[in-house]
Amino acid sequence: MSLVIRDLAEAARTPHEAPRWLVEELIPERGLSVLAAAPKAGKTLLSMALAMAVGAGSPHRFLGRKISRSRVLLVEMEGSESSLIDRATRISIERAEPFGSGEVYVSHRPRGFSLPQSFAELNSAAEEIDAGLIVLDPLASLLNGADENSAASLAPILNALAELSRERAVLVIHHSSKPASDKGAGARDPFASIRGSSAIFAAADSAAILDTSEDGLRAKLTIRPRDARRSIIDLERDAEGLLWRNASAPAVA
Repeated sequence: MSLVIRDLAEAARTPHEAPRWLVEELIPERGLSVLAAAPKAGKTLLSMALAMAVGAGSPHRFLGRKISRSRVLLVEMEGSESSLIDRATRISIERAEPFGSGEVYVSHRPRGFSLPQSFAELNSAAEEIDAGLIVLDPLASLLNGADENSAASLAPILNALAELSRERAVLVIHHSSKPASDKGAGARDPFASIRGSSAIFAAADSAAILDTSEDGLRAKLTIRPRDARRSIIDLERDAEGLLWRNASAPAVA
């Protein structure tokens, strides 16, 4: 018989391993994470800064949160390679860290890349460099004609992402629509703004929404991990800078 049953009270008395995080209460060490924001809100910059912070590891922090060091594979499906390198160089200068640590690897707009078709190739590349984090930016470029509003159409893609995240962290960058608060009094949950089928949010072990002010100098990052409390980080940055920093201590929502 494959069905294992346990007494709930006994299970509650059994010591359990605490959740393990790549970025404290934001990116689990193993699992699928989704970062969503409106176009031009800075989600690509935020994800690149996160990737470089994870590559550098402790004692550095990301938005004030503890990080564990790991190699990173960043698959960037948009923009030019020169702009990607320029952003990375500016981020390294702002973080006052050497650029080119050998811990962050990039694949820029690989030809014919999509999921689940490119699953084996992506998994092999991650294993080759022993990547603890894969960043895929954006989800829309990986769909190969699949309808992001259809749970059935997305199922093979989400299954591939789930398989990739069994032994490592996977972060997918995605688009959001207008903040849920703009859609009426009955829709106040910011995660309702994640574009496409609700299956995307349901599949995530951690989800984060980035809402940016009109001047682009202030933002709010709302985080909902499966294994931690929902939290909000208020962010700010200088007009000439790229990196977000904590405007105040994280608040529990």
